[in-house]
Amino acid sequence: MVAAAIGITLAIAIMGAVLILLRQPLTVQVWIHGGGLTWKMGFAVHWLVFTMGDSWQIPRSPAAQTKPGMSFDPKRIRKGWHVLGWYRRFVEILWRRCQVTQFSVDAELGLGEASDTGLVFGMVTSGIGWWLTHRIQPQAVRPPVIDVEPVWDHTAFSGHLQGEFNVEPLAVLSSLFASLTTGKVLVNNKQVYKEV
Repeated sequence: MVAAAIGITLAIAIMGAVLILLRQPLTVQVWIHGGGLTWKMGFAVHWLVFTMGDSWQIPRSPAAQTKPGMSFDPKRIRKGWHVLGWYRRFVEILWRRCQVTQFSVDAELGLGEASDTGLVFGMVTSGIGWWLTHRIQPQAVRPPVIDVEPVWDHTAFSGHLQGEFNVEPLAVLSSLFASLTTGKVLVNNKQVYKEV
């Protein structure tokens, strides 16, 4: 009787500790900076005392040559399409459970001619505005900082984007579960759940 009570208490304590750990936020930082054809991007993930990250130069390597005679396989295309659909659902569900703690864009854009620069600048800033309004701002703890400037007299393309967001590991797991239980899911090439 006493051993059973100790076992139950120990199990509850372990489950509580795991739940507390899963509620500790992951902090993810992403950045992109550079100019012209040379850009560098990277990320870092911090959780408790653990940190991991990577950065790389863009382009990483020359474009790969396609093999001659590659066949078109509709089954592989369909399977890839389903995986992309699942990934899109996972990211959408997870994004709603994130908090953006910092987001900034600082860029210069110039095409060498004022009329071309104005046209492209208008399209770029309206696209950034839509993206900020619909994706970043609803999740933001503080307002994003945006500074995109046109360069009228010479060609220029440089900038810096930096973002930081928090998400709980429990939210990642629940988003994964939610994305797997909605929509079409393929297991061993068989559809196990259909969209309604």
